[in-house]
Amino acid sequence: MRQKKNWPRRSLGLLLGLLPLWLALVSLAQALNDPQDEALWLACAALAVGVFNFSLAFLRPLWLSTVRGLTKFSHASGAPGIGSLLVLLACGFGFGGLVTSVLALMAVLLDTGGTPWFLASTWRDSSFWDEDLSARAPAAPLFSGLAGEAAPSLSPTDLTQAPRALTAEVSASSHDEHYEMALVYCVDRTANYVFSLVRFPDQDEIELMVLDQLVARVRDLEVILDGNVLRADLPLEVARELDGTRQYVVNLMATGVELQHVRDALTKIFEGKHGLVIAS
Repeated sequence: MRQKKNWPRRSLGLLLGLLPLWLALVSLAQALNDPQDEALWLACAALAVGVFNFSLAFLRPLWLSTVRGLTKFSHASGAPGIGSLLVLLACGFGFGGLVTSVLALMAVLLDTGGTPWFLASTWRDSSFWDEDLSARAPAAPLFSGLAGEAAPSLSPTDLTQAPRALTAEVSASSHDEHYEMALVYCVDRTANYVFSLVRFPDQDEIELMVLDQLVARVRDLEVILDGNVLRADLPLEVARELDGTRQYVVNLMATGVELQHVRDALTKIFEGKHGLVIAS
């Protein structure tokens, strides 16, 4: 059955998400008619953030694939939201400034971490826009434990949403020499979907990425590795930050050696933490 659109939420999202673009265009129109004072440093800062996020989203993957020859790599998370805030401040303090308006508009168009890009990337995600997540009761953790404990059974009926099943290629390392971190990177090329876990040596948090550059940082996470199946259960608040999925079941297309790399990487990622179960 097709889910009913939550138009009040979507309308509010459109209003807030497109506000930087709308304000930059109105400011530019005012500048062409009657130029006002500039706020160049704010506009330049917004443009710098936009260029930074754009390079992480498009230029960095292109460089890694063409120059470094890598086919699997971790995506950087960038600086989401900061550029849009700077655009609002620049157009607010420098409303009607010609150069400010042009730079702000360029920043909006380039900033992949800005609110207009967020709208474009999530608009078809009904789990975010149409489902009333606030009406859900918080779910208790489905399992807990340390590596080496027996894996408990998981039932989809315990979840508020059906698990997302992926069949993925996997790249894993307990200490990646290029990025100086432990990582497990899974990509389902048929579904065009990524699931990855990353932890840097100097950080206590685990960086979780899904889809493509939807990133959340968590202190604790529930993960089971049972043979070549990796199952991850996300807390409700973390699922909200991403695409609404509470549980992932990832069938790893991996050799025995690659699975050992996954085990080693997960052990390193969860070092000093609870929540990891390696069943076999």
